[in-house]
Amino acid sequence: MARTVRDTNLESRAARSRLKARKKPYWSSIKRGAHLGYYKGKRGGAWCARWYAGDGRYVETCKRLVNACPPDRPLRGGNQTCSRRTR
Repeated sequence: MARTVRDTNLESRAARSRLKARKKPYWSSIKRGAHLGYYKGKRGGAWCARWYAGDGRYVETCKRLVNACPPDRPLRGGNQTCSRRTR
């Protein structure tokens, strides 16, 4: 019997911040056989993708977003760094 993926709410930063750090990513189904995941470790997170490769196998890849800026701190100028918060 095939296992069912338990969908996790990954849509907002607040929802992801409530996740506990663990070794495996939290998964959300995109379509049949394709999943978007978020890995939350002790020192940061990474986005993951997983898709069905046939014969009961999945292919998985994760990428850490080093230069990702929060929505309230967009990229500035040519140096591609996050802008500073203004008070």
